[in-house]
Amino acid sequence: MSPLSFKALTLLMGTASIAFPAEWLTSLPQAQKQAAKEQKLILADFTGSDWCGACMRLRRQVLDTPAFESLAADLLVLLEVDLPQNSVFDATLRAENEALCKRFGVRGFPTVLLLTPDARVVGGFPPVVKDAESARKAVLLAQESASMLAKAAESEGELRAHLLAQVYRSLPQSKSFDAARVSLLKQVQAACPRDVTGLLSARAVQEQAAQFARERAIFAPNDPLLAPLLDRQLAEAHPQNRPGILRARVQYGMAVAQTVEDLEQVRRQLKELIPQLPPDEAASEQHLLDHFFQDLPALLNTLKHSRQGY
Repeated sequence: MSPLSFKALTLLMGTASIAFPAEWLTSLPQAQKQAAKEQKLILADFTGSDWCGACMRLRRQVLDTPAFESLAADLLVLLEVDLPQNSVFDATLRAENEALCKRFGVRGFPTVLLLTPDARVVGGFPPVVKDAESARKAVLLAQESASMLAKAAESEGELRAHLLAQVYRSLPQSKSFDAARVSLLKQVQAACPRDVTGLLSARAVQEQAAQFARERAIFAPNDPLLAPLLDRQLAEAHPQNRPGILRARVQYGMAVAQTVEDLEQVRRQLKELIPQLPPDEAASEQHLLDHFFQDLPALLNTLKHSRQGY
């Protein structure tokens, strides 16, 4: 009989708290095979190991710490998807890793995705993770999402849609999760086209807001063409997007005002905006209204003076 390994001996002796270096795989198929066998999630670290300062900091402060390695030993299969500047890095592996970045929609480093054994994204790290405890919370949330995905696979109709929507909403707010969100959204729509989750309408609002912002971004703050654009956007806007357009209209009005009458119109627009804002934002705009719009001639002089400085 072969002798027990040191690690096996320590486990038998009740000293499992001793930390062992984490094993990082570099092949997704290998990670999937191991994750399926051990019933674990895959943590995929997309990194530029020799040039990305934030990546190095993540490894030093989180991924290489004993606390995280203990967590990983229990719950995770670790996969490094590295794109270093090192010219001797294996060319085949580099091509595979570039393909993985494209496949998962990874747009920047570091990006940490949590995957099921069949490589479905169920979570990941938010843009800033400073310690192993934050990583632990992200892993546990991803486990819940994986469980919901498994239930969704066995469900139909509204129940399936609600389970998928919960997974969608649990993903970190980062562009690196956009591809996963789009995939989930399509599955939600296929499960129940009636939008019982509200997810489809919420996505439509977000997409419209992003489109409107892109349209406005090409104009200078005082461009005369901005006025009809804002009028058109206001007419087309979902109710949730109206406050953003109204605020843009107020900002435009202050940028181009030449008379007290112009500022009087801006004041009316500001009064229209305030009731549609959340309380904290409404208080800020009310402060602007109360302290700057009481003396319109003085405000007009201030605005004209500030424009001369540009």
